[in-house]
Amino acid sequence: MRRVLVAVAIYSAVLASSASVTLGQQPPAAPPAQDPAAAVPPPPAAAARGPQAAPKNLKVLPKEWTTQQVRALMQTFAESLGVMCTHCHAPDPNAPPPAAGRPPTLDYSLDEKPEKEVARKMIQMVMSVNSDALKGIGDQAIPEKVSCFTCHAGAKVPLTQPAAGWGRGGFSLLPAGPPARGRGANP
Repeated sequence: MRRVLVAVAIYSAVLASSASVTLGQQPPAAPPAQDPAAAVPPPPAAAARGPQAAPKNLKVLPKEWTTQQVRALMQTFAESLGVMCTHCHAPDPNAPPPAAGRPPTLDYSLDEKPEKEVARKMIQMVMSVNSDALKGIGDQAIPEKVSCFTCHAGAKVPLTQPAAGWGRGGFSLLPAGPPARGRGANP
């Protein structure tokens, strides 16, 4: 995440400097500094960003999480499912239209897309599996045994069976049990 923020800061600085050159303007002169430390301006991204607002509309994740923590987790979701942020998040209706070739500005607090509610249910499932179903199993130093990637493995829809099928029978934990294949069984 830090690399992404640094890349955005560098990209912003390059765009700002190239815009002034393109428009035939000289970059503004720095005011005379009283102190050598005062002559060093803050990094462009930090100055432009200002303080980050707290995440809004957190229904499953801890409400005390910072924006940075939520973004870090969201990046793992994107990687685990092989999707972009727009899979779950809706465009900001109050934002200006995006430039050509750019994605829309998103309003992460909106609940317009059903995929967001599915994601919340899946987060609850993973949290429950890790805290309840797998408690005391495996390496105790690793509290989270499963993640979205465990099932999705980079695919939007996880596989539900091997690519070549089950071979013999099928998988079911329902009371009726798995379908029996073999001599005399219906295919």
